[in-house]
Amino acid sequence: FKFQAEGHSVFRATPQQLQAYSRFCSYTEEEVNQVLAKYRQLDRSRNHTAGVWYEDLAGKCTEMQGNRLLTLAAKAVAGSTSRLDVDRFVRLVWLLSSRASVQEKRDLLWRVLDPHQTGRVRRAGLFRFLSATMGGNLTDDQLLDLVESALAAADPKPAGLEPELTREYFFSAMLHSSRRCTIPAYLSAMQKPLAAAGPGALQPDVQAIRQQQQQLGTVAKVLISFSLLLIVLPITLYFITKSLLFEGFLSIAPRQSYIYAAIVAVVTVHIILAGFVFFAFWEGGTGKEVPDAAAKQD
Repeated sequence: FKFQAEGHSVFRATPQQLQAYSRFCSYTEEEVNQVLAKYRQLDRSRNHTAGVWYEDLAGKCTEMQGNRLLTLAAKAVAGSTSRLDVDRFVRLVWLLSSRASVQEKRDLLWRVLDPHQTGRVRRAGLFRFLSATMGGNLTDDQLLDLVESALAAADPKPAGLEPELTREYFFSAMLHSSRRCTIPAYLSAMQKPLAAAGPGALQPDVQAIRQQQQQLGTVAKVLISFSLLLIVLPITLYFITKSLLFEGFLSIAPRQSYIYAAIVAVVTVHIILAGFVFFAFWEGGTGKEVPDAAAKQD
């Protein structure tokens, strides 16, 4: 994260702070000062000692917006205090950065899944985690299906006991193997490029995109053509009919010829608009739908 100290003088970390932070992160002194300056912006209390409420980070810290794990991770780091003091804030920023180790990120992820440190995660905790990270892409029913598939792949529990996932199973089986659970497969599909899914899986989407591009191109050409007609044709017909037809051939007085010429121009405009409306209805009624993969298989 690159933090900007808006409205604050440059804040310098003390040697004691730098020594303490070096135990869990590899930030330089300049980077630590940037993080501390951002903390001073968020903590408006006197002497900046009240701490930052973890739920305020998503709305007030613009540098962290877009991170779906932000609120859950901040709550896990804050613990029972519900607020992040300066040391916890620096730790949170480090854990969410790309420079934190895989083990550190796993520890943070498990603290999010298991906030009470029971060593196991159950249905409610897993659903809460998936809803926070994938809620915008999946419905609640789809999330429940993922949760149930994960719990079904766990070790069987005696009758009457709720199935649960241990830390060992979550990281060894779920994150490294997609055969026993559908969640890793979904996570892999979200992270890999679309081309990795194979040409067969992407073929329906490619066809739909191509058809949409062709339709948009046709509509754009027709719209431009009708727009040019609306601008050029009525004006041209107005002067031609006024000078050549009404005044020249029919010998109508100029004061009356411009009225008839204006009527011709107005009628021309309505004819062009009617033609455009007819084309729009015709194009919308003859559009072909791209069959989905299930229809192709049938």
